[in-house]
Amino acid sequence: MDSQLVNSTLINNEEDIENEIFASFAVEVFSNIMFLYRDSDLTKADIKRYQTGKIVISNEIVYATHLGGGFITHCRYLIATNQGKDISALEGNIKKWGLYILKPEVCFKVLDVCFIGNRVQIILLHIPHKAIDMFSDQTNCIEKEIVNMGRKDFIEKTNIPPLKELSNRSYQFRTLSPIPIYQYL
Repeated sequence: MDSQLVNSTLINNEEDIENEIFASFAVEVFSNIMFLYRDSDLTKADIKRYQTGKIVISNEIVYATHLGGGFITHCRYLIATNQGKDISALEGNIKKWGLYILKPEVCFKVLDVCFIGNRVQIILLHIPHKAIDMFSDQTNCIEKEIVNMGRKDFIEKTNIPPLKELSNRSYQFRTLSPIPIYQYL
């Protein structure tokens, strides 16, 4: 058998296997995806650490809301996820906040960092730890669509007032600090 034919067959089979593996991760990551919002106080140095295409890992619980009003601070994390746990049924205020949590050791791919005036939005895609290599090597059309939707949302939310439910100290205690990142890949 011709060695070029064997090599191209092997390469095609490896690509097919990679595509199948990526497709299984894509279903896991993108099915029933939603946006969660977290307005936080970030310094310019904090913001610079978020580079498009990079993977960041948080070692703590991440709090965010599904309620998308105007900005409380100058910086917003827009988290695309289907893994958030809705804890709004736990107690009175939390119900009004539409609060979700993401478990510690959560991995995010930075999809976009966008500025409008003095505001910044960082779009994060929640990915499984086991899929870091798959998502760090490429950008796919679904990620691009998430960025487009996120930027549209950013423009819409820039000029509206913050939601009253999210303008209280108890809620902000959970969300004003930057997402604690312990690893940048």
